[in-house]
Amino acid sequence: MAATDRGGEHVVSDAASAYIATLPAARRETVSAVRDLVNANLQPGFEEGTGGASGMIRWTIPPDVSPRTYNNEPLSLAWLGNRKEYVSLYLMNLVHDGRERAWFEQAWRATGKRLNLGKVTVRFRSLEDLAIDVVAEHIRHTTVDVLVAAYELAWSR
Repeated sequence: MAATDRGGEHVVSDAASAYIATLPAARRETVSAVRDLVNANLQPGFEEGTGGASGMIRWTIPPDVSPRTYNNEPLSLAWLGNRKEYVSLYLMNLVHDGRERAWFEQAWRATGKRLNLGKVTVRFRSLEDLAIDVVAEHIRHTTVDVLVAAYELAWSR
């Protein structure tokens, strides 16, 4: 299962690779590319693994250092999964941090690409639909401390 070694380098999760292997070929390529994008921009302190009933790929704060959450699961930065009609990238801090969400929406729209966004879910059919630089920047500047602070503030209200 794995995520970060003692030197802080990110390593890939065998479970995430197994999840991708189950996808249709066209989606496998898209999900793999987005996974690589997240991993390339991931800050230290997050773990890659899988979770949920569908076994989607997720990046979380390790359970031993994660704050207590409403569902007793480790605090998540992002989830990535295949759906029947599209791929979903769940960016959890978009619900916790209003300023981050406003920045994300503005930066995405500046790319000229259509944004299909729920509370936290970016839906897209192909890699070309994704504002790759915006997603990369969001992942890059969401550190463990930023995510925990935003989560705690949101849940203290």
